[in-house]
Amino acid sequence: MDKFEERLQEHLKEICNVNIIIERHAVNDKVKGDKTRIRIKLTGEMNDVESALNDLSNLFSSLRTREFNDKTDGNWTKIEEVVDLIQHHFALINLHALCQRISPTCLHVYFFDVTNPQFGIDEQKIDDIINNQFSLATIIHNQRLASAKFIKEWTDLEEKIRKQDNYKKDICFSREADSFYLFGLTKLVKELRQTFEQLKNKYIPQACKISLSDKQLNFLRYVAKTNLNKIEKQYKGDGCDISLTRLEQHGHFLAPVDMHSRIKDTLEALVQIAETKFEIRSNGFENLINQEPKRLFSLVKAKCYLVKNVRTQRSHISVPKAQAADPEDAAQASQSTHNANATSINIGKSAITIASGDLTAQKVDVIVVCSTSEILCRAILTAAGPQVKAEYGVSQAAGQQHTATSNGLLPCKEILFIPWRGDQSDLSSLKKTLGEFVSTAIKYAFENGRTSLAFPSVGCGKLGFDPSIIAQHMIDETEAQLISSKSTMNVSFILVQEQQNVYDAFVKYLNTIQTNVAQQSPKSKTSQHLKIPYDEKIIEITLIGSNNAQLDQCKNDILELANACLFKTRLTDKQDMMDWSQNTISTYYDHCLKQHVIPTLNFNTLSIELVGPKDAVREAEKHFYELTTETLKAARIHAVSRGIIWSVEVTPNSDTWEQYSFKLNGLIEDAYLKKLVNYDFVNDKQERCRIVFSNMEEFHGTDVRRIRRKVVDSLLPDTWEPSDQNCKRVVLQSSSKEYRDVSQQFAATMRGQYTQIVKIERIQNERWFKQYAAHRDDFKQRYKTLDERLLFHGCDGTSANKIAQECFNRSFAGVHGVAYGCGVYFHSHANYSHSYAKPDISGQRTMFLARVLIGKTCRGNQGMKTPLPGHDTTTDGQHIFVIYHDAGAYADHLITYQ
Repeated sequence: MDKFEERLQEHLKEICNVNIIIERHAVNDKVKGDKTRIRIKLTGEMNDVESALNDLSNLFSSLRTREFNDKTDGNWTKIEEVVDLIQHHFALINLHALCQRISPTCLHVYFFDVTNPQFGIDEQKIDDIINNQFSLATIIHNQRLASAKFIKEWTDLEEKIRKQDNYKKDICFSREADSFYLFGLTKLVKELRQTFEQLKNKYIPQACKISLSDKQLNFLRYVAKTNLNKIEKQYKGDGCDISLTRLEQHGHFLAPVDMHSRIKDTLEALVQIAETKFEIRSNGFENLINQEPKRLFSLVKAKCYLVKNVRTQRSHISVPKAQAADPEDAAQASQSTHNANATSINIGKSAITIASGDLTAQKVDVIVVCSTSEILCRAILTAAGPQVKAEYGVSQAAGQQHTATSNGLLPCKEILFIPWRGDQSDLSSLKKTLGEFVSTAIKYAFENGRTSLAFPSVGCGKLGFDPSIIAQHMIDETEAQLISSKSTMNVSFILVQEQQNVYDAFVKYLNTIQTNVAQQSPKSKTSQHLKIPYDEKIIEITLIGSNNAQLDQCKNDILELANACLFKTRLTDKQDMMDWSQNTISTYYDHCLKQHVIPTLNFNTLSIELVGPKDAVREAEKHFYELTTETLKAARIHAVSRGIIWSVEVTPNSDTWEQYSFKLNGLIEDAYLKKLVNYDFVNDKQERCRIVFSNMEEFHGTDVRRIRRKVVDSLLPDTWEPSDQNCKRVVLQSSSKEYRDVSQQFAATMRGQYTQIVKIERIQNERWFKQYAAHRDDFKQRYKTLDERLLFHGCDGTSANKIAQECFNRSFAGVHGVAYGCGVYFHSHANYSHSYAKPDISGQRTMFLARVLIGKTCRGNQGMKTPLPGHDTTTDGQHIFVIYHDAGAYADHLITYQ
């Protein structure tokens, strides 16, 4: 500033011949604070002074300002001494400019622009000096992580720079949070920056990447944790962070750069690991490590890191064929498939049979019909009779894809209609569509408690598919379904005798299935092994350690533990096994496998070997003896009590009876046949009782109740519950197949006419059913085809109770009209009978679904007291049927609804 003033004085004196005096005065401004005001005095001739004033005015009108701030120019504007440094370099080149700080982050440089010839300068010159001669360096470091030694050396270096002569002239600096700013001549800034960086690298921890696998990290966590802690402690004084958390989450450690290489080498040496893998096949070992995992991990603690994975592998355990004949199994086998040529294999407790014969003649639970095969569908409906045809028609009208009907006139229990369509131009979809056809049927059978079903072949007739392809896909899906289920199911493929090539294709493919069971024909007596699916646990062990010696030791310790989990015992001279039925053997194998015990029965040596967990083997051995005793006893009791019902009076002399439980029923009958004087037992109420057979009385304390023994008629339906009453009404479970069949037939025509079914009862009236059965036998003798239908009969609740007890009484005929004859009226549609089912005071109605013998029918009229000669019933020609014999109908079910 002084030089500027001298220059200005010289200029005005030389040009204008005036003298100039420059004075400075401090002025206090309440708003803007203290400021310096400059006063200029001019002395000389008037014209000279005016000329000088004019010159000064032009000079100050050319005054300009160049602003520098941190936003546009960098953080150097924040350095306090930077004003002195810039002003120093302006002075060195005699540049008339003034640098002033306006705010903590902003500087102003004042200058006269180039239009003034005496004092003006180019603004670019100012920018060139600041931007080209000077440089800013920013050094980032976190002092919180720095050691005391580093902080001291850094502070000493700062102090050394401050004491140098060129400080505030060629170099200056400042600190802000974790940033350190250097500003000055470029060369000097570069040298000092390198000095500071070297110091920082020597002491400040910085990230050093290190790649560690999950196995190495787990090794550090579980095995080498102590060694890692020692390394952490060793370098902690240098501000290092070598924690497992940082290594795992960030993939690096923190240390001064000079230490990076040394620490990294140490860590990499620590995680030099070896690895070994092996498998243990043992469900007992799997149970142990689940229940007591510490026993396994204690073997490898501080030596190895252990990774275990348990997977399940399904195998099939061979079950030997029983040596004793099983009469029930033989009877079932003889009834399940009627054929002249059959081949069969077992899949676990289930079986697949290939046979030639007539599908309509199969005495199985379910026959499966391809509903899209017109020829097959028509043949089944014709053979099954009008009742099935009507049921099928109702379901088709309702748009149902899969339809289950009653058996009608066929020996099976149920008929299942499923659609299937094949396309010769798209063989790739054949496996899928055939799989859906087969799986739908088998799943239906399992869900409804059925144990046998028969399929036809599909696509081998008019559609012309290769029988070997059809056989492969149908048998494969059947095998898959049977293996995936633990229930028993006997599946037959019934092939028409005229298509020998189809039969041959099915048999050929069946023989390729690797089940290790012998093929069996009706004349073959070759022994045959069943197979039971068994989910074997395979424990995959991976050991990770620092050396192979430790790995081998840990592996041997684990294998020794696994072997200790297995126990083997051998029972010899077990002659009782020879009397076991196939079902008994399968039951025992099931029991053992559930306990993870592998049994091996050998009928040649009369021995049994058991291998598994020790406690489970002991339990299996105990169960062997229990099963031998209980099975034989239960078989005898079941045999002697079959067809017998024992009952006891509810209260003395009440003539109200209740049946004993099935188990007690057999035990009492066994004692009775042994001609014991009395029999002691504990009833279902945990009461100690005694039966005295001579008096047919039961004693409990002072209570004496009568008992009775009744022989059950084998002609009654097998779905009926045993009862010692002439008439019993059984409420069906809504989840049962029987309930669903009745409710579906009822609902088919009742849409919008009811809100709910309250209950469905099965009417078990022995006397009435026997009369009906005898009447039905007469119809069978008189007619080639029996026409028996399920029809509806609506009535009020009082009448329903009388009918259930006494049958359909023709003495009430004509109460609701005699348009088609004076008899008992039935209708094929529930909505028609609904009008006769009058509600009671609670709004509930009753309707029977009855078996009706149609026989030979004729059109009736109101004058008929009986049908025309040679006829059994009358009709309206469509849905109404009238019977004239009390035994001509039987009320199977009573539906209560509202």
